[in-house]
Amino acid sequence: MPRPEIESLNLPETILVGVQLYSNTPNVDVKFENEMGAEVFVDADRKQLIRSISNLVKNAIQAIPRQRKGEILVRLHQEIGQIKISITDNGKGIPEHEQEKIFEPYFTTKSGGTGLGLAMVKNMLKEFGASISFETIENEGTTFTIVFN
Repeated sequence: MPRPEIESLNLPETILVGVQLYSNTPNVDVKFENEMGAEVFVDADRKQLIRSISNLVKNAIQAIPRQRKGEILVRLHQEIGQIKISITDNGKGIPEHEQEKIFEPYFTTKSGGTGLGLAMVKNMLKEFGASISFETIENEGTTFTIVFN
């Protein structure tokens, strides 16, 4: 991984870049909800944060069964003094037996791919002091949450 180039970023603008990459995905509504206003600044690496958000949105799209209309909500909000970005999908969820491995390198639930996406996201976020977690319900969906401390 390249060393992060930390700068002060306006989160709503940065998130929008990662979300807009998937705004025209067929049969999937990708929405961005900003509950914090137009100017919310954090210190982070712009490219790595955009890559993290776009990877999470892409994974969310891939988790939605073909016969289901996809709904993905990317939400910027504050909770208990922490700035959070949540990416929620209405996909198939993560089976319980796979949950503990989800951030491990080379673990994948897909037929294609290397299984490095979520491991890289976790490491990139860690480099600039953010963390990631998830909540999931099988057959209902998953929410990944990035937290800036």
